[in-house]
Amino acid sequence: DIRNNNQPTIDEISTLAIIASYHAQSLAMMGDFQNSYATSATVLFQIAYDGNTSLSLSQSSLLLYIVAITSLMQLINHIHNDDDIIREHIEAIMRYLASLLYYQYNIINKTNPDFPHLATAYHLLRMLKVDSPTIKVLNEHINPDNPLPIFSDLIGRSKAMGFLED
Repeated sequence: DIRNNNQPTIDEISTLAIIASYHAQSLAMMGDFQNSYATSATVLFQIAYDGNTSLSLSQSSLLLYIVAITSLMQLINHIHNDDDIIREHIEAIMRYLASLLYYQYNIINKTNPDFPHLATAYHLLRMLKVDSPTIKVLNEHINPDNPLPIFSDLIGRSKAMGFLED
């Protein structure tokens, strides 16, 4: 939990998110894709829960989305997804993460087009064929400015898949 009694500043939250993204990247480099994904998704959920926004937090979030998506892609390679429910969970999780990555990408591209990780995000978005931040949860459009409902479903599906533990 990145909150405490003193309520950290947005810069402190951004710093913690950057540290978490480096930790998640290190886990992925060691082949621990489940913990890499879990770290990224958990911190992104906490950021959504706190409801704070800033350019530095968007940049930190972009890094976390990149790590979450690439780790999820590796996890998917090791799952037998011949079951319709498993396929549905995987598709929804990936769609949520990719749409939120697209949303963060657009924010950063408009305000800081020289941010070094934009190229990686752009490559992932093209590979995933994402061209819109439009997100539906239970057939209801969700505004990516307030992604908490998205993360509620994403976390539930990730737990159902065994990607996250209680």
